[in-house]
Amino acid sequence: MPDHTGMIGGALIDYLKVERWVEPFVFQINVPKDSIEETKQTAKQRLNYAWGETKDILRIRS
Repeated sequence: MPDHTGMIGGALIDYLKVERWVEPFVFQINVPKDSIEETKQTAKQRLNYAWGETKDILRIRS
């Protein structure tokens, strides 16, 4: 099954018009395509990673 999370995330960002809250320098960043390593993860692996990051954020902010 193809991973469409980037497309879905982009569509959601576009729909919600959240780019108004993004700092201008973010739009000026150019990252070479060969510098990004993409690893395939299962849905369970992505969920576990996201849950760990969420717990980390909440622990820091509380």
